[in-house]
Amino acid sequence: MIAKPGSHRTMALRMGPVSERLGKTWTSVQNVPASWSLAFVLSVNLALVLWTGAAVLRHFPNSGDEYAYFISAVLFSEGRLSTESPEPRESFNFNHVVNNGKYYGKYPPGWPALLSLGILARAPWIINPILGTLTLFTLYRIGREHFSRETATAALLLTLANPFFILNSASYFSHPSCLLFVTLAVHFGLRAVKNPSSVRDPVLFGAAGAAAFCARPFTALAFLLPVALYFLSSGPRSVPTSPYVRGRALGCGVALAGFSLFLVYNALQTGDPFKQPVSVYDPSEGVGRTPGSQSWAWAVENNGWGRLRDLNEWIPGCLVGCAAYLVQFWRRKAEPAGALLLLCFIGLAGGYFCYLYHPGNQYGPRYLYEASGVLFLVLGSVLSRMKILGLPLLVLVVLTNVALLSAEVADRRDQINGRMQVYDRVREAGLSRAVIFLRTGSGSMEARDLTRNGVHFEQEPILYVRDLGAANAEVLENYPGRQAFVFEEGRLVPWSERR
Repeated sequence: MIAKPGSHRTMALRMGPVSERLGKTWTSVQNVPASWSLAFVLSVNLALVLWTGAAVLRHFPNSGDEYAYFISAVLFSEGRLSTESPEPRESFNFNHVVNNGKYYGKYPPGWPALLSLGILARAPWIINPILGTLTLFTLYRIGREHFSRETATAALLLTLANPFFILNSASYFSHPSCLLFVTLAVHFGLRAVKNPSSVRDPVLFGAAGAAAFCARPFTALAFLLPVALYFLSSGPRSVPTSPYVRGRALGCGVALAGFSLFLVYNALQTGDPFKQPVSVYDPSEGVGRTPGSQSWAWAVENNGWGRLRDLNEWIPGCLVGCAAYLVQFWRRKAEPAGALLLLCFIGLAGGYFCYLYHPGNQYGPRYLYEASGVLFLVLGSVLSRMKILGLPLLVLVVLTNVALLSAEVADRRDQINGRMQVYDRVREAGLSRAVIFLRTGSGSMEARDLTRNGVHFEQEPILYVRDLGAANAEVLENYPGRQAFVFEEGRLVPWSERR
């Protein structure tokens, strides 16, 4: 019987070759030599990150958090932990910077220590792009060793032009450094379990975990706990016990050494090894309900559904991919490593659900950024098994990445230009040896985020201080021989005209 044109049988006959071609094309993409796919994705993403940092973010620390890291990095690059507070202190107060006689960033030392290398090289903007590139390489290795070659390729391609990755890698946030370290910890932790006689892998697992802890302690604990338990609970079967015990002991020893450095830093800054600088800056800040925090109802709306919804937009389809992966895992058609990594994601999301503070300026739900590598791998694992729809869905995700990145770039360019307006006005006026009293903010940034003076206040050609009325005279007295101007609503006006 000959099928009539337009019948279901005719459509099936037509779709058969199409489906077969899609499957073959997807297989060909997955079998591209590793060096080609790696070089392509890493070079494109690195170019996008560098362009975004220079042309969009203008190498500007676009939040108080980022500038506080920068302050500590400058101090570290000079072999110092703090400098003397400028007087009057309240005029120079800056968000997230301790200013109690000692002046330094409130955050842990891990990321500022890395950033200080960029400052010494006079290119601080290059550090996060390098860390991002290393992260993608490590993700690919995890995919190859603990999933499959097809998963590794798909996961890598999913990162192309991804706005979550590009914008954060172009920033001065600590998240890219922590993402690299937790990704390395996952890689070496899984390898240590896979090769129980190895001594090197447990040591590298401990080192990477310690580095992640020194960068973002709460994130490292929440994310790496499942991997640490898996690492410690897996015992030798047919391998000699001695290398296994030695490896675990050395790995734990390295991790404890890193933790000890963290305690030493706290002791030097605060006088108490168990008291972080963040507690000096704001004693009420902490996990759970505190006097300065939001409510649990706020957490349900913002840290729960809202954050997961945003994550699914910044990594298109990632939560659907997680659900599909769990179905495949239940049917014993998925790699066990993915289930462990999903526990890491759940741990991170659950931990930050209990942190009842608004994240402030961010490029996507930044408290979950360290789970992005897990989500790329899981989504890549799902797509790699889809013989017909895998390639079209991958292309759809990449096109969505490009569209989202384009929209974010336009928004962030306007935001940065507004926030840097005060600095642009000063540069355009050709000022030197001047004090700028900030009566208002610049663009969407408040005045308390604009007192950016480095750590050598006497030597700075321009000082940016809060306009605090009576305290202004003391500023001019302490820093004589400077012109004075007021910045208000986008305008720079001589002090004598605004007193």
